[in-house]
Amino acid sequence: MIEKGLVTYLSSDSNITALVSDRIYGSRMPQSPTYPNIVYSRISADRDRTVEGANGIERARIQLDCRARTYGEAKDLAAAVIDSIEDYSGLMGTITVRHVAIDNDNDFYDPDAEAERVSIDAIITYER
Repeated sequence: MIEKGLVTYLSSDSNITALVSDRIYGSRMPQSPTYPNIVYSRISADRDRTVEGANGIERARIQLDCRARTYGEAKDLAAAVIDSIEDYSGLMGTITVRHVAIDNDNDFYDPDAEAERVSIDAIITYER
């Protein structure tokens, strides 16, 4: 599962853990979150195919929401995440990643959480 590999990879990056410690959550934040944090979600995935069938290569679109109390903190966290994963190839946990592309990023204010959010879409091509 690429999400597990991504979390392992991000958790091993000292620039990211200096900002979020271990606050990297799947799908949603805890009810009373500590900021800053990262929330990731798999948006979509597709599998490469040849005439013989699936070839073991998959592409997943993973959304990474970098949340913080201030806009500057959210932007700093997003920059650290992008610097860490953009154009990466190698292992993420036990998953062999061929390439990571940043498709886009957007800034939001979440009034319910009273937090700033930078949402990053990463396309991760990997071997299943």
